Order: sequence, then C-alpha cells, then structure tokens
Amino acid sequence: MGATAAADAALIHDGLEFWQYMIAGSIAGSIEHMAMFPVDTLKTGMQAITSSSTKISQITLRQSLGSILKLEGLSGLYRGIGAMGLGAGPAHAVYFSVYEASKKFLSSGNLNN
Repeated sequence: MGATAAADAALIHDGLEFWQYMIAGSIAGSIEHMAMFPVDTLKTGMQAITSSSTKISQITLRQSLGSILKLEGLSGLYRGIGAMGLGAGPAHAVYFSVYEASKKFLSSGNLNN
C-alpha cells in the first residue's frame, strides 16, 4: 500500500450503513451485559440482603457469592439473563445507530471529525 492509498484509506470512514450499526450495537451491548450480569446479580443480592435485614449491617462479596452458589448453584448467577437480553439488544442497537447518525449530522458529513 503506497502513501497515497494509505492517506485515502484514512479519509474513508468504516462505511457501515444504519442497519449495520444497529446490528453491531445490539451484539456489543448484549455481550457487555452478559459479561457483567453475574457482577450485577451479586451486587443486587448484597443490596437486598443488607436492606431487608436489620441484623446484618453489611454483607461481603464473598458471602453473597457463597450464598448464591450454595442455594442455586452456578446457574443462580445467570438467573434472569433472558429478560436482560430482551432489553439490552434493542436498546444498544438504537444507541449505536443514533450515535453514528448524530455524529454524521453534527460533523457535516465529515465522519473523520
């Protein structure tokens, strides 16, 4: 690739269409939420136990994880992931595509801004 071809390639944006941004956003958002779902499950469990009991002032991450694994097994960390997926995919599809469309509109069509 010569210097001119490299310069031309740098000026060309990724060239995706609106629907392609929607698919990319949906996939990226779903993967991110699935990766973080066990962490959110632990956090929610810690908050629920701490707020519902007056005897327990604070619960540790280790205690929360142990409780979930003991009562529900490993699948307990992923309980409810289907409902999350139904919302995360479409939400991130809209987020990514609107972001890219707004970027194109606000940069007067120069996508390298």
